[in-house]
Amino acid sequence: MNISSLANGSVRLNRTIVLLAAIAVTLMAYMSFGAKTADAQTVTLDPTTVDFGAVVLDTTSTPQTVTITNTTAGPLTITGATLSGPNAGDFTLLNQLPVGGVTINPNGTVTFDVAFSPSALGSRVANLDFTTTTVPVSSAALTGTGVAPTSVNSAPTIAKVSPAPRSKVKDTTPTIKATVRDRG
Repeated sequence: MNISSLANGSVRLNRTIVLLAAIAVTLMAYMSFGAKTADAQTVTLDPTTVDFGAVVLDTTSTPQTVTITNTTAGPLTITGATLSGPNAGDFTLLNQLPVGGVTINPNGTVTFDVAFSPSALGSRVANLDFTTTTVPVSSAALTGTGVAPTSVNSAPTIAKVSPAPRSKVKDTTPTIKATVRDRG
C-alpha cells in the first residue's frame, strides 16, 4: 500500500462522512418538523362545562350545544361521541355521528346537542366524550339538578248550586159565584 492509495481512501472516507452528516441533518429536520406539527395539533371544545340548571323530574330540558373547532393544520376526524359517568342515562346526545365519523377541515367546527332529563332528585353529572383519529379532545362535563314538580294553586273552584226543588202551589184563589140577571 502506498501513500497515494491511502490519501484516496481518506478522501472517500471524508466524502462518506459528509454525506452521512447531511442525511442525519435532513432526518433531524424532518423529525423536528413532525414533532412541531404534532405539538401544534389542538382542538378546542366550547363550552367545556354545560350546566342545565334545575329541571323537573321526568321532563326534558332545552338542548345545549357543545362545539368542537379543529385548530390543527390538517383535517380531523371525530369517530365517536359518547356519554359516560354516573348519571349518563339522564343525558341524551341528540345528534349521532354517521358511520365512519365526521371529518372537520382546519378551522372548521362540528356541533353536538345534548338534553337533560333527570330521573332522580338532586345533582346529576356525566361527561360527553369524543374519540378522534389523531389528537385527543377533552370531555365536556355535563351537570344538572333534578327537582320535584311544584304544586300550582289552581283557580278557585265554584260550587255547582242546583236550584231549590219547586214546590207545587195549590191555587188558593177564592171562587166567587155570581148570578147575572137581565133587567130588561
